[in-house]
Amino acid sequence: MKLLTLWTLLFTLLLSGCSYLNSFWVSSPQKKIEFQLDQLDTDGLYGPEDGKRSVSYEFCIPGVVEYAQQVMSIDQTAIIYKDSPGRIQCKKYEYLVIGETSQPDFKTTLHNLATLDYVTRIVEAHFE
Repeated sequence: MKLLTLWTLLFTLLLSGCSYLNSFWVSSPQKKIEFQLDQLDTDGLYGPEDGKRSVSYEFCIPGVVEYAQQVMSIDQTAIIYKDSPGRIQCKKYEYLVIGETSQPDFKTTLHNLATLDYVTRIVEAHFE
């Protein structure tokens, strides 16, 4: 009986250690969003009253149609580019996604995108 208790305790400790390591290696959704959301108003805009603008953002996803469909179901502003690396430098096997903060409940949209395992970072997009 004592041996069974010892094994149970050991197993529990090992599982809790795995959970800790997993949370250490997997970044939180908020850390994936690499631009300041607090600069935006409730409509996802920033700037002076007579010149408010939205923030464009970009990220990479694996070049899989199902992932692109999932992203578009989360973010109604998402545009998918198969052959452009963007400034974020998507790999040849990835799709570039560009979205806008000018949408209802943009913070929830960004959070939901950041919770996807295959989205590693979301950065502000700058166009020239």
